[in-house]
Amino acid sequence: MKTLGMKTDGSITSFMQSKRNNHGQASLVDRRGEKARKISLEKKQQIDEEIVAHIEKYKPVVSHYKLVHAPKRRYLPCDLSITALWKDFSEIHETTVVSYEKYRRIFETLNISFAQPGQDECGTCSKFKQHKEEYNISDTLDVHHSTAEQSDCSTAQGAEHDIEHSSCDSCKSFKLHHERYTVAREEYTQDKSKEWPSNTNIYTVDMQKVLIIPKMAEKNSFFVSRLVAFNETFSPLHKAKNICVMWHEAITGRNAADVASTFFWVIKNSDACVNEFIFWSDNCSALNKNWVLYSTFVLLVNQDWGPNTIRMKYFEPGHSFMRADSVHGQIGTQLKKQKEVLDFQDLLNVIDKSSNQTVSKPLTYEDFRGFEDGCRQRSKKADFGINIIPLLEDVRIAEFRKSSRSLFYKTSFRQESYLESSFLKKKFFMTLPPKLSGNRGINVAKRTKIEEVLCLLARTANQRIFKRFMFNQC
Repeated sequence: MKTLGMKTDGSITSFMQSKRNNHGQASLVDRRGEKARKISLEKKQQIDEEIVAHIEKYKPVVSHYKLVHAPKRRYLPCDLSITALWKDFSEIHETTVVSYEKYRRIFETLNISFAQPGQDECGTCSKFKQHKEEYNISDTLDVHHSTAEQSDCSTAQGAEHDIEHSSCDSCKSFKLHHERYTVAREEYTQDKSKEWPSNTNIYTVDMQKVLIIPKMAEKNSFFVSRLVAFNETFSPLHKAKNICVMWHEAITGRNAADVASTFFWVIKNSDACVNEFIFWSDNCSALNKNWVLYSTFVLLVNQDWGPNTIRMKYFEPGHSFMRADSVHGQIGTQLKKQKEVLDFQDLLNVIDKSSNQTVSKPLTYEDFRGFEDGCRQRSKKADFGINIIPLLEDVRIAEFRKSSRSLFYKTSFRQESYLESSFLKKKFFMTLPPKLSGNRGINVAKRTKIEEVLCLLARTANQRIFKRFMFNQC
C-alpha cells in the first residue's frame, strides 16, 4: 500500500463494502473532469476552529512523566479514539461535512495523544541511533576503556568502525550513558536478589500517571474538567506489600513538599525496628531528586524517632523500569475492567483489587507538611571540600546519616567512597514544619461545573464525591 502512496486500507475496504452491497458489482463514480467544490478561506478557518473547539471540550491534560521534556504534550483518556471524536463532531455539526482524514490531521497538530506514557523514552539512545546509521558505526561496545587508536566519525568517510575507536562527542556521550545505565541496572538487580535484614526496608518509588475521577460511561462526562488523583507507589524489594500512597487535588497538589510528605509518611509508619531505608527512583527532579526532598531527609534522620540512614539510588534517565511500574500496570488493567469509578473511595477499591500484594493508603491534609528547600546558595568563589554543592544531575547515590547535616553522595555506582557536602543553610533548624491547616480545595468554577454535569449524570451515587471533599475558593 505504501508503494501506491496509501497510508491505510480505507479505499480497499470501501471498495469491497460497495461490492458486497451491490451484489458483486462495485458502483464507483468517475469524478474526473468535475470541478472541485470551492470553499472560501474564511469558511475553512471556521471549520478548523470548530474542530479544535470540539477536541478541547474533552479536556486533555498534561502527564507528569513529561513535565520536563515535553511540557506541551497533552493526553486524553485511553477509552476515547479519534474515530469516536469524529463521529461525535459529525453528529453535532450535521450541516458541516468534515472527512475523518481532515479531522485527524487537525487533531495531530494539537500535540495530543491517547496513550499515557508509562515510561520516558530514552532521548540519548534515540539520538545515537540516528548518529550510528549516518556514520556506519558498528554495535561493538565495551564499557571498559580501550587503548586502541581513536578516530572521529566525521573522518571515517563511510567506513565501518566501532564506538570504542571513535573520538566524536556523540559517541563519547553515548558510551558514558551506556555505562551508567548498565551499572545502575546491575546494582538494582543485586539489591533485588539480596536477602535484606529485618531492620532495612528497600523500595522502588514512582508516581503513577495522573488518575482522573470520576470515570463514567456517559459521553458528556469527558467534557468536564474532573478531579485529579495522585498515587505515589512504594513497591518493596524486601518481603512486604506494595504501598500506594493516595491523595487528590482537593487536598493538596504534587509539588516537591507534597511528595516529600509521602516519604515522611512511609518512614514514620514503618516498624520501629527499621532504622535504614533505601529508595530506588527515576531521575525526575520535580519529584524525587531535589533539595526539598534532601532537606527533608536530613530532618528525618535527626529526629529522635528517625532512622539511622536514608539512601536514594537513581536509575539512568530513559532506563528506569522498576517494580513500581509493574504495580501501575496491574492498577491500569483493573481500571479498564471497572466500567465506572465514581469517587475517591471507588478508586481506592480498584487499587486494592488490582493485586493481593497491593494496599492503598489514603492521606488527609494532616499528613502533609510544609517541607522547605534548605539548600544554601552557591558561592561565587570556588568552594573546596565539603563546601562544594554538587549538581543534582551528577548524583547517582545520595545518603543521609543520623547526627549529620551533610549530604553524602556518589557520582557513579562504581565509586568506592562517598563525597560529603555541607549543603544546608546555617539557619535551617532540625524541627519538623507544621501540618497543613486544611484542604486546598479546587476552583469554584470547576466545582460548579462538576456538580451541574456529573451529579446530574450519576444521580445520587455520585453525590458521595462532593460530600467527602472540602472545596475552598481558590
